[in-house]
Amino acid sequence: MLQEIFLTPEADSPGVMPKTNVSASEAVIDAIAKIEIKRREMQSMEKHAEFAMASSSALHRLNELLAYETEALRLRGPASRHRKNVQAVATEIERVKGLSGGTGRG
Repeated sequence: MLQEIFLTPEADSPGVMPKTNVSASEAVIDAIAKIEIKRREMQSMEKHAEFAMASSSALHRLNELLAYETEALRLRGPASRHRKNVQAVATEIERVKGLSGGTGRG
């Protein structure tokens, strides 16, 4: 069975498959759709990789801050404000880990 598909400007819009003005068999249409789906998956993975990299960077900086505050707490004692700082940073680390699926440094 042949289907007609036409070029549309919204081909990169989510949920819209790219179209041509050529009649094509279902097998070819399916192949084109599979290629487009793979392209979108790769594009999505790139966005995920950027998010993962940002999360990893944030975790690295938070761990540095945690080390600083932990050392300040050790030097200044439990009566200082550093105990609450350590707790706040540790809470934020857990939050960011949760956003990134538990991956990253920490």
